[in-house]
Amino acid sequence: YPAVEQMLAEHPDIQAIISRSVTAMYLRRKYDLPIIDLELSNFDFAKTISDLPDKSGEFIVVQFKHSPFLYDVENISKVCNINLKTVLLDADNVGDVNAVVDSYGCNRVVSSVAVVTEPCRKKGKEIILLEFLPKSIEMALNRALNMIDQVNIANKRTKGLLQVLNAFSEGFLAIDSHSNIILYNERMSSITNVPSCKMLGKNIFEIENEQPLVKQLMESKNDDVVEYKGKKYLVNCPYFANRKLIKRLWCISSINSIREKSTAYQRNLVQNG
Repeated sequence: YPAVEQMLAEHPDIQAIISRSVTAMYLRRKYDLPIIDLELSNFDFAKTISDLPDKSGEFIVVQFKHSPFLYDVENISKVCNINLKTVLLDADNVGDVNAVVDSYGCNRVVSSVAVVTEPCRKKGKEIILLEFLPKSIEMALNRALNMIDQVNIANKRTKGLLQVLNAFSEGFLAIDSHSNIILYNERMSSITNVPSCKMLGKNIFEIENEQPLVKQLMESKNDDVVEYKGKKYLVNCPYFANRKLIKRLWCISSINSIREKSTAYQRNLVQNG
């Protein structure tokens, strides 16, 4: 999606994207931003068709397989007294849209998607562009604003958690969705003898070969034991739903410390019953 990439590069403050259903589905696979479906209802479709001055002949309605929403073309055709035919394209491999439309012997194309309308328009076909009603746009904007608020609240909570983890007796290392280090707490610094100021902001893949413990953590799984400078540490990898802010988090605890705490707990249990 070169156009989306360019838009995000030119406007880094974008917090959400509103898009048509199939495009929105694909954008969600690639971007961490909230992607909101701009829904074009059967009513929107029927209104556009009903307003056509010339309803004679046949119309091809181009839709996409696996779309979360397909127009009820058969009933719209009956209600609006117009001859509509449906073509289903594969969104992963659209191919030659004009060739598909030509195979139906029709020159009038109904769609709301540029990947369909633009090549057909260039070949001289008549395009009936499905328009969104103001109410649909308003609803999409409200959903976008609500999702932005939810993301901001989640980010604020997560940032607060990172500050709390900095004071823990366990070592913590965390990276964001770009694999940049966003947490390297005081305990981790004391274990590796590397100040957090020299680690924060760096890409973890760029420093893994310089930091043996970091490399071990990247290759470890939950409950693995790693050894560093003659000491053994238990690795724990808590899961975070907010993957945009925290892609991965590692927690390491000294095996000796765990044993000491376990012994102290058992002693306290015996003494106090």
